[in-house]
Formats: sequence, C-alpha cells, structure tokens
Amino acid sequence: ANPPVLYNVGTGKGVSVREFVKGCKRVTGVDIKVREQANSRPGDYAEVYADVTKIRKELGWAAKYTDLEESLRHAWNWRREHINGY
Repeated sequence: ANPPVLYNVGTGKGVSVREFVKGCKRVTGVDIKVREQANSRPGDYAEVYADVTKIRKELGWAAKYTDLEESLRHAWNWRREHINGY
C-alpha cells in the first residue's frame, strides 16, 4: 500500500510564541497567564513554521487568512459560534 500524502498547512511565515500569545490576548480579550523563561531551553527551536511549498505546488492551495490576528479572530469567532464543535 502507498503511504498517505501529507501536506503542511499554514502561511509559510513564522511567528514567535510571544507574538502568538499577544495576538490571542488581543483577539479574545482574555488575560492569558504565561510563564516566560529567561533563557531558551536545550532543544528549543529558534524558528518554526510550515513549509507550504508542496501543498501550493500540488494542490494550488494557499491560506486565506495570512495575518496572525485576522486568522486568530476568525478561529475564535468560529469557536464561540460552535461551542460543541462541528
């Protein structure tokens, strides 16, 4: 049997955890408690993002929401409207 085709789904742009948390706080209005570490831990990545080359090339797919806060707002609104999921 052939293995399934796998794709990375994302924007192809990375954001820091700090940027992500700040965006979540702004969009949700929730004061999310975060414990920050002064230094990176061994094994922490400096940068992480989805390489979307394959999905763009093979399926012509591109993220509709590429701005962090816009995408978070869209996801937050959907979650509030679908409290029990699908």
